[in-house]
Amino acid sequence: MRKKRKFKREHEPDVQYDNITIGRFINYLMKNGKKSTAEKTLYRTFDDIRKETKTEPLAIFEKAIDEFVHKERCPASEHWLHALLFILHPITFVAAGLIWPIAQGAPAPEWLTSWLSQKEPLALFLRGQFTAMACFMTYQIVYWNF
Repeated sequence: MRKKRKFKREHEPDVQYDNITIGRFINYLMKNGKKSTAEKTLYRTFDDIRKETKTEPLAIFEKAIDEFVHKERCPASEHWLHALLFILHPITFVAAGLIWPIAQGAPAPEWLTSWLSQKEPLALFLRGQFTAMACFMTYQIVYWNF
């Protein structure tokens, strides 16, 4: 006897935003087949978010879903990449903040040139950065993999 074929179910987008993720979330919220109640609840929540934050609730919803669902769906190799990128963000911002004025043609601040010419404070700073990076990396590896 042959197996039955499994067909992937096509998910319907919601009516207001025409978004499949919101449509699936409404189906998840739905109890006892009352889809209109779940839609009203979600759309009312979106209106409250829009009033309180003055931002588009769809962006906040997508970010929240991405943060919580992404951890479950990513392979371990991608978790390592997320951990590495999370660690590089503050370092990149600090470096850009120090380089930006100089790149725009402004003279380097006196404290920066004197600080970079001394070896001991620079070595201490780099050791501190490495320690902070190691702590953040350990945290990220534990968060994304366990």
